[in-house]
Amino acid sequence: MNKNTVWIVGASSGIGRALALEYSKSADFVILTARREKELRDLAANLSCAHAVLPADITQTEKHAELAQHVWKQYGAVKTLVLTPGISQRANALETELSVDQKIMHLNYFSLISLTKEVVPAMIENGGGGVVVLSSVMGKYSSKLRSAYSASKHALHGFYNALRAETAEKNMKYTLVCPGFVNTKISYNTLKGNGERFNQMAGAQSKGISPEAAAKKIASAAESGKREIAFGGVTEMMGLYLNRFFPGLFARAISRKNKT
Repeated sequence: MNKNTVWIVGASSGIGRALALEYSKSADFVILTARREKELRDLAANLSCAHAVLPADITQTEKHAELAQHVWKQYGAVKTLVLTPGISQRANALETELSVDQKIMHLNYFSLISLTKEVVPAMIENGGGGVVVLSSVMGKYSSKLRSAYSASKHALHGFYNALRAETAEKNMKYTLVCPGFVNTKISYNTLKGNGERFNQMAGAQSKGISPEAAAKKIASAAESGKREIAFGGVTEMMGLYLNRFFPGLFARAISRKNKT
């Protein structure tokens, strides 16, 4: 019987950290990856299953092949790959330097699909598995001050929906996760138009659901094989509904919305 190994990338904080704790309740083995080794080791001490700490900078895509090979050689086959890294934005599109757009796209999109390209073929050879990808409600619609962030999340849907179709008969499952505001510190690392950190807690962020509640929803959705899950506050969910069924009304509403 294959070991239920879960590899969580972006595990040092926020939703990634909460997912590590949640998956440790049911997995046989959890691999923790992020840049900050100390935070990973602090987290590892609280896990309720066997685990490994594997520090790595996910933006170094040229090292992904070596990283994936190391995981397979040291820890065996991965059953579930959980991709949570991401960085947000607070700036008007025309006032955002192109280098900032590129940085956001590189982390939020290219880094995730690069590692996916290295891991999924091995999953298929081992009989299949699952990939859980942290998108956002901004992957379903756009809002002010988040042009690059929204574009990066939209891109994830395009890639993984195509990959799902291409591997439909390979026993692969892909769950795209579209949360609204979650009470994490993501806004501190959010980028302004000039690349500086926003460095403050956004009001809406502080009122979001807890990372622990989000992790339970995500793990449950992935376990049941859902292709996509969206959750959040009334405002975010109303945005999804309006954009889908009344796009003209949504466009007018979002253009009048105060900047946040």
